[in-house]
Amino acid sequence: MTQFQKYFENNKANAIHKWVHYFDIYDFWFRKYKNKTLVILEIGVFQGGSLKMWRDYFGEDAKIFAIDINPLCKQFETTNTKIFIGSQEDKEFLKYLKSQIPKIDILIDDGGHTMNQQIVSFEELYEHINDDGLYLCEDLHTSYWDNYGGGYKNPKSFIEYSKNLIDSINAWHSRDSLLKINEFTKSAYALHYYDSILVVEKKLIKPPVSVMKGEIIIPIETFPSPNINPIKNTSPSMVKILRKRLIKILKTVYQKVFYTQLQKSILDAKNSKNGGVITLFEKKFYYHHGLAFYDTYKELFLNNIYEFKTNNPNPIILDCGANMGLSILFFSKKYPNAEIIAFEPDETVLPFLEKNIQSQNIKNVELIKKAVWTSETDLRFYTDSGLGGRLEMEYGEKIPTEVKTVRLKDFLHRSIDFLKIDIEGAEYEVLKDCEKLLFNVDKIFIEYHSIYNEEQHLDDILNILKRQGYRYHLKQSFSRQKPFLDYQNIVNEKFDMAINIFAYK
Repeated sequence: MTQFQKYFENNKANAIHKWVHYFDIYDFWFRKYKNKTLVILEIGVFQGGSLKMWRDYFGEDAKIFAIDINPLCKQFETTNTKIFIGSQEDKEFLKYLKSQIPKIDILIDDGGHTMNQQIVSFEELYEHINDDGLYLCEDLHTSYWDNYGGGYKNPKSFIEYSKNLIDSINAWHSRDSLLKINEFTKSAYALHYYDSILVVEKKLIKPPVSVMKGEIIIPIETFPSPNINPIKNTSPSMVKILRKRLIKILKTVYQKVFYTQLQKSILDAKNSKNGGVITLFEKKFYYHHGLAFYDTYKELFLNNIYEFKTNNPNPIILDCGANMGLSILFFSKKYPNAEIIAFEPDETVLPFLEKNIQSQNIKNVELIKKAVWTSETDLRFYTDSGLGGRLEMEYGEKIPTEVKTVRLKDFLHRSIDFLKIDIEGAEYEVLKDCEKLLFNVDKIFIEYHSIYNEEQHLDDILNILKRQGYRYHLKQSFSRQKPFLDYQNIVNEKFDMAINIFAYK
């Protein structure tokens, strides 16, 4: 058992969350630095437990730095351990960080694990690694998870990004103008891949030299030389790749020439994991996550999934899980005389929601900054930086906040034209509590979340709807691509499937 694993097994202090096989990898790569004066940077502090583990292993002479987006992590700072508060995907913050700390011997990226976070951190901080230093990025399995911006063979995943580094290491031998020698070629000795970990071994590299020594016995010219016709010998798979690239180029040209400014702005948002602002209906709309904005905008304003028919000139709409406010904007534009009651407890996304209500001049909405539940109480709330929030359901290494709740049933004592429920796993408990008053609700939209390794409740929800006289239509929101083969994989942190339910009478 390695020193790392012994420390972990005996740890009674600050919590450490690691995959067990990481300890052997740490021991193999870090042992040569032990008890030396070195500089360590860890991205992601969490509970501060790993900082204590590094100190125990590397000794008191090690200078340890760390970054985290959560200001509460600052409390783990000690005499020889300094913590900076900021986002690992904020380039300006990372530039500031480099100006404040010496060159790094070991960098451990155990931060937020999204694709943009890992890629931005690598591109900004690799140059700040000492020669003969290490850049270790862990939890790369998120490259296969959609909610982290990954997905199998997704070109925007960190795994696929890192595969390009293999090309860069070998660029000395390239005869293609698209692959040129760069700074990474001159500074990276090796890439070492493990389950969920990439170790980049840094070292100044000189141009490789090929040498032959000894006596030539067989004439060189008697050995065949490659003489491959590149067109004739193009494989079907390569033809397929070239075809895809051509379609992509044509699509890009079409978008640049024929798309409106709004369409271009929406596409720009799609390609971003950061926040931004866009003009909708001649007014500013603020979003905290570009891809989330794009997906929601497409569902609401292009596919119109919330559109419904009503004879009521002043329909009453309950929006449970308003997020950044696109649903409120849709309802206010489609039903300008509606009475909209919106619920959203997530402090990460509330500033965007409130700003959008004001910016878009939405007057017919009442915002309740609480979570819907089966009673009025205080509950733990876990957020994925505004992408989704869950009540009483642990989410990775996120630190929960406490939020107040309201009982949805208390809002159903009158006729409701449209009830939208997108509350990340709490929908069954809430619907069960509301069942006896659903006769007051004309139409219901529910995003059902199947929680991995827990009892599924899709049938229970459908039975509730059926007992109350609803017909329903089901549409996949997200799911596994091959359910019989990858049934042990989860698609979205705690969830292995999500189904949109449209219920009507």
